[in-house]
Amino acid sequence: MGFPANAEMMRDAGYRYLETGECDACHQPVEWWRTPKKHEIPMEPMPTDWSPARSHWAMCAVLHPTKQSSFRGDPVPHPKLKNSEAVKE
Repeated sequence: MGFPANAEMMRDAGYRYLETGECDACHQPVEWWRTPKKHEIPMEPMPTDWSPARSHWAMCAVLHPTKQSSFRGDPVPHPKLKNSEAVKE
């Protein structure tokens, strides 16, 4: 069984909405949910029960700079290079 596709399916699978907050890294709004195993996870905001469920950890532009930078063509640090070196995407 994969991850639930939307908020309605998350609730049916035992996930519980906790509150709306802000990502400490990128300052974007997130929804905090508790998993069936009692872990708290940040999710991208879901304005309706049928909006797609996406983990904010997977989407955060600060935690994953290539998701945002690749659209602008900015140099992106490669994980195996020193901080001063960059790879042009």
